[in-house]
Amino acid sequence: MNLARHPLPRSFYMCSMCDALTQLWDEGATGQGAAKQTATNQAALGHLTLDQQANYLTDGYWHDAYGGSQHHFDVHAGGSLTVNLASLSASAQVVARYALQTWTNVSGLNFVETTAAAAINFSEQKSGAYSNSNYAGSIISDSSVNIASDWVKYGLYYQQTYIHEIGHALGLGHAGNYNGSATFPNNAFYQEDSWKYSVMSYFSQDENTYSNASFGYVATPMLADIVAIQSLYGTAVTRTGDNTYSFNKTSINTGTDFVPSLVATIYDSGGNDTINVSTYAGAQTVDLRSEAFSSLYGGLSNIAIARGTVIENAITGAGADTLIGNASDNFLNANAGNDQLQGGDGNDRLMGGAGSDVLNGGNGIDTALYTEAGARYFATYDTALVRNATLSVHDAQTSDVDTLSSVERLSFSDRNASLDELLMAFHSRYGAFNAESDATVSLSFSTDLHHIALTEDQADIARLYSLFGRTPDYQGLKNWLTQQAIGSSYAEIRDGFLNSIEGMQHYSGLGDRDFVLDLYQTVLHRTGEESGVSSWNTLLQAGVSRAAVADGFLNSRESRDLSEGETGFIRIVAHNAWNNLDMVVGKGVATGTAGDDQISEQEVRLDSNAVSHLAGNAGIDTFIFNDAASAYTISALDTGTLSVSRSTGAAAKFELSGFNVLDFADRELFVLDSAQANIGRLYTILDRAPDIEGLKFWLSHGAAG
Repeated sequence: MNLARHPLPRSFYMCSMCDALTQLWDEGATGQGAAKQTATNQAALGHLTLDQQANYLTDGYWHDAYGGSQHHFDVHAGGSLTVNLASLSASAQVVARYALQTWTNVSGLNFVETTAAAAINFSEQKSGAYSNSNYAGSIISDSSVNIASDWVKYGLYYQQTYIHEIGHALGLGHAGNYNGSATFPNNAFYQEDSWKYSVMSYFSQDENTYSNASFGYVATPMLADIVAIQSLYGTAVTRTGDNTYSFNKTSINTGTDFVPSLVATIYDSGGNDTINVSTYAGAQTVDLRSEAFSSLYGGLSNIAIARGTVIENAITGAGADTLIGNASDNFLNANAGNDQLQGGDGNDRLMGGAGSDVLNGGNGIDTALYTEAGARYFATYDTALVRNATLSVHDAQTSDVDTLSSVERLSFSDRNASLDELLMAFHSRYGAFNAESDATVSLSFSTDLHHIALTEDQADIARLYSLFGRTPDYQGLKNWLTQQAIGSSYAEIRDGFLNSIEGMQHYSGLGDRDFVLDLYQTVLHRTGEESGVSSWNTLLQAGVSRAAVADGFLNSRESRDLSEGETGFIRIVAHNAWNNLDMVVGKGVATGTAGDDQISEQEVRLDSNAVSHLAGNAGIDTFIFNDAASAYTISALDTGTLSVSRSTGAAAKFELSGFNVLDFADRELFVLDSAQANIGRLYTILDRAPDIEGLKFWLSHGAAG
């Protein structure tokens, strides 16, 4: 049948209930409750929470309409009720079974067909649509459902009516004090009363003047219905595997496929689940939060996620989409279009795809995913990054610009980068950035920014970050290397990692076997083979410490290959490239600490353009050249950095910021600010040029005040 909406005269829609073994055939809400609702509608309606809506379905309606109370079958989730469909035509039986299954999915009740008298008996011989129940106290003994055979002409509304009437048979009332006929202005008493929240409502989404949802027939029990039915029968366990919910079908079933013209609520009990609506090219909103609505395939607020349901992943199409994550570790893929992605809590992976996208990772350690090699992209370092930690990532081929906030890592097809690494590289190349400046500088995501040059002992410390499943952050690694240099042992530092907040988040509360499994995933990035897991677990059971087992993973050949290989983050050198605990970062980038640093030309590594970018940072820092000053050309760059290029021999250029002494083979040049220069000129009293050590001494006193 055509899926277009079929207008229905309200007189056709009848629900008649039975109270205390006395059948009531009431087609209209009358009495004090209805009068109060009409009066209330003179002003703006109030709100009901989801729990309040559910309570009205289970209790409030029966009290307002009949002076009664809650009632239900004496069965719980996982139990069974008999149903008799024998009086229905074959086609009507198909619809009835579908409707029953939708209630099974959310209530956990199993419906068993019989040809004898049943808990719920179905018929289609009488006119109209209604349900009756016989009950004593709060326990239903049996219910009957009649939906006239000629209601098949109403198409999808016919199907919705079966879901509605079965809801009555199980003990749910209407969403408001009405029966048989009603209008929203005269009978609704709260703003949420519509099919958007309950299949037990009389009002479609567009009849409700407060609703922002588009019209659609209801294919499942909705948010309030699920809370209500579970308050009567308990929580259902449904779909515990990895499910994908999509709109790729032309007919609906009771599982994971939906039709764009219908509205539904997703109820899912476990697994790693996905909403995939990538075949639709228009704008969509996917909201993975519990009790939230998504606007999919041209509809508005047409798909909801039930309370307690966790959907981990969302994939949209080519439109300008909005994807909102929840508290779990989400994967959000927006594909083409200028999209908005919000990770929320959890360690999320965000893929904006083609277009200029806005990615907000929220809490957790979040990663922006790019499908091409890092060299295709570059980042800008500007006041937005300095003040607001907002990073702009540019696609050099398409001119698309992504705006990233609360994103700690970036992943390209050929490499990964952390925000700390990027900031370190920016600072190394350009020095300290003035947050009040309007200047903007850029840096390419190339393999030149990939490795940290360390000695073997330092590399042992850096490799400890594998316990967290990540590369080192700049300040953290410098702090740990400082501790190592002043006497802390490897074991003390390793224990510091394991007992840190981040370490406790990974490993606290795990049993021995789970501890081993986590090490495989976090350190080696793979699932452990059973023989290896059992072997490590046996050692732990025999009394070997967890720290020793962690060392075994960290110092394994596999771990070293991961951290020191071409895709790793460590480059081993024979000695400290700098003194005072400084690091050389990758090819062509180096940075110093707050100490007085020295680095020589023969120690630095040039990038692919024969350039090395070096920042001395604080302290009195010295760059030692191989040859006399005449072998070099010195110029000042716009960024305030000195450029020193070799004019003889192999091409090489050194871009230096934060250096005070240029030590050539035949002379020394001092790079000083005006205050430092005043101190340097004092040496004229002695009728000589400053010596390095003496000048360092006096400059340090000047810096100290």
